Amino acid sequence: MNYNLNLFLELPKLSYHPIDFKYAYVFNILDSINHNIVNKSLSQKFEINFNYKDEDTTKMAYVDLFNVKIRYNYFFQERDYAQDSIDISASIKFTVAKYLQSEFGVLSSNEQAYLYIPYKAKAYGYSSVNFFSDIGKSLLFVGQTHQDRLNNQKNSLFKLKKIYFSVFHDLQTWYLKLTYSASPSILDANNTVKGFYFNHSVYMEVAMKDKFFLSKYVNSAIIPWKTNVIPRELEFIQTQ
Repeated sequence: MNYNLNLFLELPKLSYHPIDFKYAYVFNILDSINHNIVNKSLSQKFEINFNYKDEDTTKMAYVDLFNVKIRYNYFFQERDYAQDSIDISASIKFTVAKYLQSEFGVLSSNEQAYLYIPYKAKAYGYSSVNFFSDIGKSLLFVGQTHQDRLNNQKNSLFKLKKIYFSVFHDLQTWYLKLTYSASPSILDANNTVKGFYFNHSVYMEVAMKDKFFLSKYVNSAIIPWKTNVIPRELEFIQTQ
Protein backbone atom coordinates (compact mmCIF):
# COMPACT_ATOMS: atom_id res chain seq x y z
CA MET A 1 0.00 0.00 0.00
CA ASN A 2 1.35 3.39 -1.03
CA TYR A 3 0.58 6.47 1.00
CA ASN A 4 1.96 9.91 1.72
CA LEU A 5 1.79 11.88 4.93
CA ASN A 6 1.40 15.61 4.40
CA LEU A 7 1.48 18.32 7.01
CA PHE A 8 -0.70 21.42 6.74
CA LEU A 9 0.40 24.52 8.64
CA GLU A 10 -1.65 27.70 8.84
CA LEU A 11 -0.45 30.84 10.55
CA PRO A 12 -2.83 32.79 12.80
CA LYS A 13 -4.63 35.51 10.88
CA LEU A 14 -2.74 38.79 10.91
CA SER A 15 -4.95 41.86 11.09
CA TYR A 16 -4.09 45.48 10.57
CA HIS A 17 -7.40 47.25 10.08
CA PRO A 18 -8.83 47.25 7.45
CA ILE A 19 -6.56 44.48 6.04
CA ASP A 20 -6.34 40.81 7.06
CA PHE A 21 -3.62 38.42 5.91
CA LYS A 22 -3.64 34.61 5.96
CA TYR A 23 -0.89 32.16 5.04
CA ALA A 24 -0.87 28.37 4.80
CA TYR A 25 1.89 25.92 3.88
CA VAL A 26 1.74 22.23 2.94
CA PHE A 27 4.71 19.87 2.81
CA ASN A 28 5.27 16.14 2.54
CA ILE A 29 7.02 14.49 5.49
CA LEU A 30 6.64 10.77 4.69
CA ASP A 31 6.97 9.02 1.33
CA SER A 32 5.88 5.38 1.45
CA ILE A 33 6.97 4.68 -2.15
CA ASN A 34 10.62 5.35 -1.36
CA HIS A 35 10.18 4.31 2.29
CA ASN A 36 11.83 7.34 3.78
CA ILE A 37 11.15 10.53 5.65
CA VAL A 38 11.25 13.58 3.45
CA ASN A 39 10.78 17.31 3.74
CA LYS A 40 9.26 18.22 0.41
CA SER A 41 7.40 21.50 -0.06
CA LEU A 42 4.12 20.99 -1.87
CA SER A 43 2.18 24.25 -1.86
CA GLN A 44 1.50 27.53 -0.13
CA LYS A 45 -1.52 29.80 -0.06
CA PHE A 46 -1.71 33.54 0.47
CA GLU A 47 -4.95 35.37 1.17
CA ILE A 48 -5.46 39.11 1.63
CA ASN A 49 -8.78 40.64 2.71
CA PHE A 50 -9.72 44.30 2.66
CA ASN A 51 -12.81 45.06 4.76
CA TYR A 52 -14.80 48.21 5.28
CA LYS A 53 -18.10 48.87 7.06
CA ASP A 54 -20.08 51.87 8.26
CA GLU A 55 -19.72 52.54 11.95
CA ASP A 56 -23.00 54.44 12.09
CA THR A 57 -25.81 51.88 11.83
CA THR A 58 -28.54 54.34 12.74
CA LYS A 59 -28.74 55.73 9.21
CA MET A 60 -31.57 54.84 6.81
CA ALA A 61 -29.07 52.96 4.64
CA TYR A 62 -25.54 51.88 5.49
CA VAL A 63 -22.81 49.49 4.33
CA ASP A 64 -22.66 46.33 6.45
CA LEU A 65 -19.50 45.13 4.76
CA PHE A 66 -17.44 45.90 1.68
CA ASN A 67 -14.88 43.17 1.03
CA VAL A 68 -12.13 42.60 -1.53
CA LYS A 69 -10.35 39.24 -1.32
CA ILE A 70 -7.24 38.07 -3.19
CA ARG A 71 -6.20 34.42 -2.90
CA TYR A 72 -3.04 32.97 -4.49
CA ASN A 73 -2.30 29.24 -4.59
CA TYR A 74 1.33 28.40 -5.40
CA PHE A 75 2.65 24.87 -6.02
CA PHE A 76 6.30 23.88 -5.72
CA GLN A 77 6.46 20.56 -7.56
CA GLU A 78 6.69 20.56 -11.36
CA ARG A 79 3.88 18.04 -11.74
CA ASP A 80 1.60 20.49 -9.89
CA TYR A 81 2.59 23.77 -11.59
CA ALA A 82 -0.66 23.85 -13.61
CA GLN A 83 -2.65 24.08 -10.36
CA ASP A 84 -1.35 27.58 -9.62
CA SER A 85 -4.31 29.95 -9.40
CA ILE A 86 -5.31 33.46 -8.38
CA ASP A 87 -8.85 34.37 -7.32
CA ILE A 88 -10.07 37.94 -6.89
CA SER A 89 -13.50 38.61 -5.46
CA ALA A 90 -15.37 41.71 -4.38
CA SER A 91 -18.68 42.02 -2.55
CA ILE A 92 -20.74 44.68 -0.86
CA LYS A 93 -23.55 44.13 1.63
CA PHE A 94 -25.78 46.98 2.71
CA THR A 95 -28.88 47.47 4.84
CA VAL A 96 -31.87 49.61 3.91
CA ALA A 97 -34.59 50.51 6.38
CA LYS A 98 -33.24 48.07 9.01
CA TYR A 99 -35.14 44.99 7.85
CA LEU A 100 -33.90 44.76 4.24
CA GLN A 101 -30.38 43.65 3.33
CA SER A 102 -28.86 43.34 -0.12
CA GLU A 103 -25.57 41.90 -1.29
CA PHE A 104 -23.78 42.06 -4.63
CA GLY A 105 -20.61 40.18 -5.49
CA VAL A 106 -18.33 39.18 -8.36
CA LEU A 107 -15.56 36.58 -8.69
CA SER A 108 -12.75 36.56 -11.26
CA SER A 109 -10.26 33.73 -11.45
CA ASN A 110 -6.97 32.93 -13.18
CA GLU A 111 -6.46 29.17 -13.39
CA GLN A 112 -3.20 29.48 -15.36
CA ALA A 113 -1.24 31.61 -12.91
CA TYR A 114 1.88 29.48 -13.49
CA LEU A 115 2.34 31.39 -16.77
CA TYR A 116 3.41 34.44 -14.75
CA ILE A 117 6.54 32.59 -13.59
CA PRO A 118 9.11 32.08 -16.41
CA TYR A 119 10.56 28.72 -15.27
CA LYS A 120 7.07 27.26 -14.71
CA ALA A 121 5.81 28.42 -18.11
CA LYS A 122 8.97 27.02 -19.75
CA ALA A 123 8.39 23.64 -18.08
CA TYR A 124 5.10 23.37 -20.01
CA GLY A 125 6.53 24.74 -23.25
CA TYR A 126 4.91 28.20 -23.03
CA SER A 127 6.22 31.75 -22.95
CA SER A 128 5.73 33.60 -19.67
CA VAL A 129 3.11 36.35 -19.33
CA ASN A 130 3.72 39.71 -17.66
CA PHE A 131 1.47 39.93 -14.60
CA PHE A 132 0.85 43.69 -14.69
CA SER A 133 0.17 43.72 -18.44
CA ASP A 134 -2.30 40.85 -18.05
CA ILE A 135 -4.12 42.64 -15.22
CA GLY A 136 -4.34 45.74 -17.43
CA LYS A 137 -5.84 43.69 -20.25
CA SER A 138 -8.45 42.12 -17.99
CA LEU A 139 -9.51 45.59 -16.79
CA LEU A 140 -9.74 46.99 -20.36
CA PHE A 141 -6.78 49.32 -19.80
CA VAL A 142 -4.62 48.00 -22.68
CA GLY A 143 -5.41 48.82 -26.31
CA GLN A 144 -5.64 51.83 -28.61
CA THR A 145 -9.27 51.28 -29.63
CA HIS A 146 -12.29 49.89 -27.81
CA GLN A 147 -12.21 46.76 -29.98
CA ASP A 148 -8.52 46.26 -29.20
CA ARG A 149 -9.28 46.47 -25.50
CA LEU A 150 -12.11 43.93 -25.83
CA ASN A 151 -9.85 41.52 -27.71
CA ASN A 152 -7.12 41.92 -25.10
CA GLN A 153 -9.63 41.24 -22.34
CA LYS A 154 -10.73 38.01 -24.06
CA ASN A 155 -7.10 36.89 -24.25
CA SER A 156 -6.21 37.76 -20.65
CA LEU A 157 -5.75 34.95 -18.14
CA PHE A 158 -8.33 36.32 -15.70
CA LYS A 159 -11.87 35.14 -16.46
CA LEU A 160 -15.18 36.09 -14.89
CA LYS A 161 -16.44 33.15 -12.86
CA LYS A 162 -19.53 34.34 -11.04
CA ILE A 163 -21.83 37.28 -10.41
CA TYR A 164 -24.50 37.17 -7.73
CA PHE A 165 -27.08 39.38 -6.10
CA SER A 166 -29.18 38.58 -3.04
CA VAL A 167 -31.92 40.24 -1.01
CA PHE A 168 -32.63 39.33 2.62
CA HIS A 169 -35.88 40.51 4.20
CA ASP A 170 -36.29 40.25 7.96
CA LEU A 171 -39.93 39.53 8.82
CA GLN A 172 -39.28 39.43 12.58
CA THR A 173 -40.19 35.79 13.28
CA TRP A 174 -39.59 34.78 9.65
CA TYR A 175 -37.05 35.72 7.01
CA LEU A 176 -37.08 35.61 3.23
CA LYS A 177 -33.97 35.41 1.08
CA LEU A 178 -33.77 35.58 -2.73
CA THR A 179 -30.47 34.97 -4.53
CA TYR A 180 -29.65 35.30 -8.21
CA SER A 181 -26.33 34.11 -9.64
CA ALA A 182 -24.83 33.81 -13.12
CA SER A 183 -21.72 31.91 -14.21
CA PRO A 184 -20.37 32.22 -17.78
CA SER A 185 -19.12 29.20 -19.73
CA ILE A 186 -18.01 28.49 -23.28
CA LEU A 187 -20.91 27.97 -25.67
CA ASP A 188 -19.75 24.69 -27.19
CA ALA A 189 -17.88 21.89 -25.44
CA ASN A 190 -15.87 21.31 -28.62
CA ASN A 191 -15.05 25.02 -28.98
CA THR A 192 -16.60 25.02 -32.47
CA VAL A 193 -18.19 28.40 -31.77
CA LYS A 194 -16.28 31.14 -29.97
CA GLY A 195 -19.20 32.32 -27.91
CA PHE A 196 -20.32 31.80 -24.35
CA TYR A 197 -23.47 31.40 -22.30
CA PHE A 198 -24.51 32.18 -18.75
CA ASN A 199 -25.77 29.56 -16.34
CA HIS A 200 -28.41 31.38 -14.30
CA SER A 201 -29.98 30.28 -11.06
CA VAL A 202 -32.51 31.79 -8.69
CA TYR A 203 -32.71 30.49 -5.13
CA MET A 204 -35.52 31.32 -2.71
CA GLU A 205 -35.33 30.54 0.97
CA VAL A 206 -38.07 31.04 3.55
CA ALA A 207 -37.47 30.04 7.17
CA MET A 208 -38.50 30.75 10.72
CA LYS A 209 -36.03 32.36 13.09
CA ASP A 210 -37.42 30.60 16.15
CA LYS A 211 -35.02 27.69 16.56
CA PHE A 212 -37.22 26.00 19.18
CA PHE A 213 -40.16 25.80 16.80
CA LEU A 214 -38.77 25.41 13.31
CA SER A 215 -35.17 25.90 12.23
CA LYS A 216 -35.31 24.06 8.92
CA TYR A 217 -36.28 25.47 5.54
CA VAL A 218 -40.00 25.80 5.08
CA ASN A 219 -39.84 26.34 1.38
CA SER A 220 -36.92 26.61 -1.00
CA ALA A 221 -36.54 26.39 -4.74
CA ILE A 222 -33.73 26.54 -7.26
CA ILE A 223 -34.74 27.71 -10.74
CA PRO A 224 -31.89 27.40 -13.26
CA TRP A 225 -31.91 28.57 -16.85
CA LYS A 226 -29.44 29.38 -19.60
CA THR A 227 -29.10 32.37 -21.88
CA ASN A 228 -26.89 32.16 -24.95
CA VAL A 229 -24.72 35.19 -25.58
CA ILE A 230 -22.74 35.22 -28.82
CA PRO A 231 -20.60 38.23 -29.81
CA ARG A 232 -22.21 40.10 -32.70
CA GLU A 233 -19.21 39.70 -34.95
CA LEU A 234 -19.49 35.90 -34.55
CA GLU A 235 -23.24 35.49 -35.07
CA PHE A 236 -22.77 34.48 -38.69
CA ILE A 237 -20.34 31.65 -37.90
CA GLN A 238 -21.81 28.20 -38.38
CA THR A 239 -20.51 25.11 -36.60
CA GLN A 240 -18.72 22.67 -38.80
